[in-house]
Amino acid sequence: MVPIQRFSAQLPTDGPRRTIRDAIFTEAMASFGYTLLVPVLGSQPEGLIGGAVGWWVDETVGVSETLLFLIPVPNGFPEDVSAHQVATYRHILAVSILLAMGCLAASRKRWPYWASRTTLSLVRLLGGRWAARKAALTGYRRMVLGLVAVTLLLFFLEARAGTTAAFLYSQSWTFLRAPLFATAAFAFTCYAAVFRQCALWRRDNR
Repeated sequence: MVPIQRFSAQLPTDGPRRTIRDAIFTEAMASFGYTLLVPVLGSQPEGLIGGAVGWWVDETVGVSETLLFLIPVPNGFPEDVSAHQVATYRHILAVSILLAMGCLAASRKRWPYWASRTTLSLVRLLGGRWAARKAALTGYRRMVLGLVAVTLLLFFLEARAGTTAAFLYSQSWTFLRAPLFATAAFAFTCYAAVFRQCALWRRDNR
C-alpha cells in the first residue's frame, strides 16, 4: 500500500483556497438576499422604489417565463392571489436559478482542488485508496439522487399547487422556497462533481 504521505504528494495542492462551503454560502447569500429584497422593496408600489421594483418584475416576465418553460404555472388560483404575486415569485425563482448557474460556472475551476482535498481526507479516514474510491462513488450517487429529488420537487410542487396556491403565493415569506431549491441544487451539483472526480482519480492516476 502506498503510504499516505506519498499519496498526498501525488495530489494537486495548488488552487483556490475557497471551500465548497464557501461557494454554497456565497450562492445562498446572493439568492436569499435578492429574495428578501424584492418583496420588501416592492411592498409599497405607490412609492418610487416600490414602483421601480414592480416595473422590473413586470418587464422581465417574458425572460422569467422563458427560463421557466419547463415549470408550469398552476391553474385555478384563488381570488386572493394576484397575477403580480405569481409573477414576482417566478421572477425570484428565475433569478435564483440564474445565480446558481453562474456560481456553478464560476466554481468549476475549483473542482480539481476540492476533489484532491476530499480524496486525501477520505484516504486518511478510511485508510486506503480503494475504500476512498468506494466512498466517493457512494457519495456521488447520493448527491445525484438529491439533485433529482430537488428537481422533481420543484416541478411537481409548482404544478400541483392547486388548493395550496393561496398559501404558496399569497405570503411573501413562502417565496424563500425559490432560493432554497436553487441553493440545494447548487450544493448537490458541486458535491456530485467533486465526488465524481474523487472516484475517477484512481482510474486516471494508477
